[in-house]
Amino acid sequence: MNNFAALSTELIEELREELEGGEEGNGELDQEFINEILDDLNTNVVKVNEHGQRANRIVEGMLAHSRDEAGQVESIEINLMVDEYSKLAYHGMRGVDSAFNVDLIKEFDPNAGEVEAITRDLSRVFLNVVTNACHATNARRVKGGDPSYLPSVKIKTEGSEDSVRISIRDNGTGIPDDILGKIFDPFFTTKAGTGGTGLGLSISHEIIEEHGGKLEVDTKPGEFTEFVITLPREGHLDSPGL
Repeated sequence: MNNFAALSTELIEELREELEGGEEGNGELDQEFINEILDDLNTNVVKVNEHGQRANRIVEGMLAHSRDEAGQVESIEINLMVDEYSKLAYHGMRGVDSAFNVDLIKEFDPNAGEVEAITRDLSRVFLNVVTNACHATNARRVKGGDPSYLPSVKIKTEGSEDSVRISIRDNGTGIPDDILGKIFDPFFTTKAGTGGTGLGLSISHEIIEEHGGKLEVDTKPGEFTEFVITLPREGHLDSPGL
């Protein structure tokens, strides 16, 4: 929305210059030019409204899942949760950058089933990891250099008798070797200046460990990053959640 606001400011300045020029000159105004500016301003207002509504839907969806009693452990349908929060992550990125797009590839195992977990906390993990994947693909797109590049995020679930495996793989920028060992450290971020706090992966790692699971990463700089979450069917929570 910031982009549309900045563009609107420029258009208003152009309109002001045109009006002042007419007053100081022969009094004639380029009505066609003025109409074009007004049309562009109207388009921007519509876009800002659309993004505002999308952001509102995202927040409402997140709040709906934050109203659980603190620390309440319940049976969670993994495929449904992963699907819902991957959509929220996608639309969240679209709200920030209207040019963003990605092919969300979902391979859900019908036998993924349920796990015992805290809904509020586990949903936070999926939202964060998929959002990071979207950021990585968008960063590679913006960087350019490969006109054939097609951003994609593949999300896969696999169920076994006593655990569930969820993998989130993007074909984005990858993680450089020199920072790979720091990504789960509190306050470490590669998004300095863009609102990143450096707490997302640290908290996600802690949540998964509290559930008795593992959060692992595999990456190749410039090609891909894959986060793999493994959760036991029955929770092993040591705390009431974050």
